[in-house]
Amino acid sequence: MIASSVTIRTRPERTLFFMRTPNSMSFITFIGCLTDRHAPLRRDVKWNGLQYVGHCRHCRESIARVAHHKWRKREEAKA
Repeated sequence: MIASSVTIRTRPERTLFFMRTPNSMSFITFIGCLTDRHAPLRRDVKWNGLQYVGHCRHCRESIARVAHHKWRKREEAKA
């Protein structure tokens, strides 16, 4: 009988308000991506035999590491 008298209320619209979407960008990161200063999505960075490659965590652009802590837009090799 105790379980039937307890009601649990959830408000899913409130939890969605606080969640960030993966494509949301702050103004500062937007300026960084425009000036070709990207930040990698660390869990998806791979070594392709020549350099580390991945995707930008803010704009999802394909990027490559040119130096320690310096990531730039990736130039695709043309066959």
